Amino acid sequence: MTDNQQNKTERVQLLMTPTELSAIDDWGFSNRIRTRAETIRRLCQIGIRTLEERETLLRNRDAATDELIAFLERYADAQESGRETDPFELDLMKLIRASTQGAIHTAGFAEMIAALSQGDSLEDAMAAAQEAREKLTSRLADAEHGYADLAAGRYKDTGE
Repeated sequence: MTDNQQNKTERVQLLMTPTELSAIDDWGFSNRIRTRAETIRRLCQIGIRTLEERETLLRNRDAATDELIAFLERYADAQESGRETDPFELDLMKLIRASTQGAIHTAGFAEMIAALSQGDSLEDAMAAAQEAREKLTSRLADAEHGYADLAAGRYKDTGE
């Protein structure tokens, strides 16, 4: 029997700050949930499921980041060697640059989950998330070195 099929017989009392309660109410309203209790139940379910998937999320984040950086480094090396860039590569680079924002936010989210699951305060977890985003942004900028000049010149030629 799933949790949704079980009768809800257990009562839990807890104290919350007005800010926490406001965030819960706002989330419930934006997701069209009728009651505060159901909103809290769903947020707990999301939290539990997220923690269950944390290790997979962290592994995927690390693997994707490593692959992205390796690609950017190979691309920069090819440009430094004087190899001509074809239009497909330029389109691929635009796509990769656009997708890096998702990777950066995922890195921050994964770090926040890790910090919260270790018992850190929300403020500390948010700081860890910001640090992870900044670290990845820096790594990507370093790997992308040399591409910016090429892209600026090539895009100017194509009118982009």
